[in-house]
Amino acid sequence: MKLTGRTAIVTGGAKGIGFGIARRFVAEGARVVIADVDADAGARAAATLEDGARAVPADVSRPADVTRLIEQTLGSFGRLDILVNNAGVSLPAAFLDVSLDIWERTLAVNLTGAFLCGQAAARVMAKQRWGRIINIASINAFMAEPHAAHYAASKGALVQLTKGMAVDLAPYNVLVNAIAPGPIATERSAPIFARPDQQGMLGRVLLGHPGAPTDVAAAAAFLASDDAGFIHGTVLLVDGGFLAG
Repeated sequence: MKLTGRTAIVTGGAKGIGFGIARRFVAEGARVVIADVDADAGARAAATLEDGARAVPADVSRPADVTRLIEQTLGSFGRLDILVNNAGVSLPAAFLDVSLDIWERTLAVNLTGAFLCGQAAARVMAKQRWGRIINIASINAFMAEPHAAHYAASKGALVQLTKGMAVDLAPYNVLVNAIAPGPIATERSAPIFARPDQQGMLGRVLLGHPGAPTDVAAAAAFLASDDAGFIHGTVLLVDGGFLAG
């Protein structure tokens, strides 16, 4: 098991991609803190992972919640080795209809949340002289699609934040990378992918089908492990060839 003895936080870890990552990390021997704004869902998710996980309710856009998340993680496990910034929101709206509230909420969770959690975690990791931070971006960081200008802006900025963090944290042996998933079938997205109007988009996936949370989890487990010890400041596409076509 590649993550034995490591402690990880996965934000937005109660469902979908986040839960897939949390489950894979536990399977690899890590102790995992599931941070989610939905306290009940987080508790249920942690319970299914038994002794290897606990849940901490947190809104990553709130500094006080992030401070409490780090403190409770250290209180429970004594260290923090891995952070996965997975929490995010997608609030579709045509550009002419994007309200300031939608814009600010999208950036608050998708970008500011990653900054707050990343900085707080990195301060702990820098003292340990070992750490892994993985930011979950999106192929929308590199391409535009209808009703997602604000979402794409947040994910593009997250990629640049990843690179900036990598530059500043390299001297502390804290490695920072991003994963950019393509279409991933989760509880929420699978019914959407089944709609006739989505078939053109899915047709761009060269492998012919959407991915699964386990695909992103496998990439995250690799980047969190010692096997990825010379991978730093980059973006790993998990998109079935979407952007290659």
